[in-house]
Amino acid sequence: MEKKNLIVMVVFGLIVVLGLILFGCDGSGHDKSVEGESINGIAVPPAPNADEDNVTVAGVDTNNNGIRDSVERVIAAEFGQDNKDYHKAMEYAEILQVAMVDPSEENVKMYAQLLSSSVGTEESSVIKTVDDTMINTDDRIDACRNAFAGMVVTIEN
Repeated sequence: MEKKNLIVMVVFGLIVVLGLILFGCDGSGHDKSVEGESINGIAVPPAPNADEDNVTVAGVDTNNNGIRDSVERVIAAEFGQDNKDYHKAMEYAEILQVAMVDPSEENVKMYAQLLSSSVGTEESSVIKTVDDTMINTDDRIDACRNAFAGMVVTIEN
């Protein structure tokens, strides 16, 4: 009888885990396990207080995904209906954020590679929207100037 109970408990546990996996993600790559608000069906962190968000270059990132919460919300609103543009915007925002906060040679090079592969393509409008959203204070403008001073981006045909 004990063996039967153990099997029932294991099966029940597997069902619970499987349910959490299936309901935690809708297959689009958008994390649905974050509680709170969603924009275009994408779970987003709460809107940060603008004063707190703009105190530092890094800003507020409550979900610790490397992208400021305010930027993440704009990306979901602007590109949430187009999976490709949404993921490109998130990738670009994360790389730009890293390069602004930690302008090491490696981080700046990663940014330059992504930028050079996107300039002159349909992704240019995605990048412009992300840039306009992210580089929005004097400190962030200075961080970009310092990180990317002297950088040359070559566009290959």
